[in-house]
Amino acid sequence: MNSLEYFNKGIFASSEAIEKLKSAEKARLILISDTHGNVDTIIDILGREGKKSDGVLFSGDGLADFLNYITISQYEKELMECMPPVAALVMGNCDSKKYVLNLDARKTGADFGFKKNPERYLEFFEFLFLETCRKKILLTHGHEFYVDFELNTLLNFARQQDCSVAVFGHTHVPLLKEVNGIFLINPGSVSRPRMGSNKSYGILTMSKDAKPSMEFKNL
Repeated sequence: MNSLEYFNKGIFASSEAIEKLKSAEKARLILISDTHGNVDTIIDILGREGKKSDGVLFSGDGLADFLNYITISQYEKELMECMPPVAALVMGNCDSKKYVLNLDARKTGADFGFKKNPERYLEFFEFLFLETCRKKILLTHGHEFYVDFELNTLLNFARQQDCSVAVFGHTHVPLLKEVNGIFLINPGSVSRPRMGSNKSYGILTMSKDAKPSMEFKNL
């Protein structure tokens, strides 16, 4: 479960949870992208996968949907319990850079007191890095790396940053491709699939001593 009390540069997680993910022997990550207004799919996916996963990575275009899930979870314990310990989110070309969120909504009682302005401004970015099982993951939406047209720009950036995996979205088409030891992964879109693909998300398994493995799941 994620208490959602800690947020830094697109990542909801405590320092302990981040360190645990970094040093884990094996980790299970949920990959979601391009919800485009459909918060129900996030509720569905995290309901299925959240409690048995170590993290969730959201590749953008639907940040408001994910933040709506977080808002609802402040009042519904079951949704809170389905949020993995680490949640990493980036902005897409259809998202805003800053959002307002009240992360204190569930806190009541004399020990909490009264806050005149409990809302927080959260800032998100086009990409971020997350270390898992001693391996570095690049998370991005992909539009600034021209993934609609080619993958070399994304691949070269991932290589320059010593990343083993690059997770992206934007194209709405599932993809798993290994190039010179770097895995390029797109989970597809959970709401608006293209090119004959299905609505999908992904389960990425990271290991210290093995290659990443990817499972695509259709909705």
